[in-house]
Amino acid sequence: MTHSSLPVPWPKQLFVATLLAMLIQLLSGPLLAGDGPGREWKIDLGVGVGPGFSRVYVDPAPNVEFGLRPGFNFGFLMAYRVNNRLAFHLEPWYVQNGTEVDSGGINYGGLVHRYLDFSGLACFKLVQTETFPYVVAGAHIAFLQSARRVDVTGATVEEFIPRESRTRNIDAGLVVGAGLYVPTGESNDLRFELLVNPGLLDIDTLSGTSAVTVHNFSVQLRILLVFQNLLKAGG
Repeated sequence: MTHSSLPVPWPKQLFVATLLAMLIQLLSGPLLAGDGPGREWKIDLGVGVGPGFSRVYVDPAPNVEFGLRPGFNFGFLMAYRVNNRLAFHLEPWYVQNGTEVDSGGINYGGLVHRYLDFSGLACFKLVQTETFPYVVAGAHIAFLQSARRVDVTGATVEEFIPRESRTRNIDAGLVVGAGLYVPTGESNDLRFELLVNPGLLDIDTLSGTSAVTVHNFSVQLRILLVFQNLLKAGG
């Protein structure tokens, strides 16, 4: 595949905007909650696993078809509850993205990209019940850890050093989705999150060689076991 990046200033501006959005989400919690003397910060911590499905979108579309490829992800959660409706999550995850590659109805294997991904999410509780759904919106930034080409069996055909791969070392984009909070004890709960990540950066490093752009797209199911008020500060 031959791809190019979008005009140079745009990815840089988006990269900075994504970082700022994540910082605002994580730092605005105490401000919105009226943090001050005598107020105690309570932080929930959790661990999670879950499957994901990802592909790349190429514009304009080539003769080759790209399909969803399954992956397995795991990571952590740190949550600050602003009030009984709003919470902010920082979720660092090890994420496997990629795509299937088909041509003329024949599967030629695919690409597998592994990222260290950081999501900053605002979570809004929809109903005041013990078990409740919530909606999620935010941004993420991901750092490429490995890139390889695989055959139809999943065996590695070619592996690339990240800095020498055609895949850009940094990806960033939006995160939207929904979750379900299920209490499992006095101080812990399960959270199920379905997240959609439309990548906004052109992930190919071959800039200026054509008018083609490549973007990641993924859907992730995250199953999290969360321990409430595990960290406390202030008071």
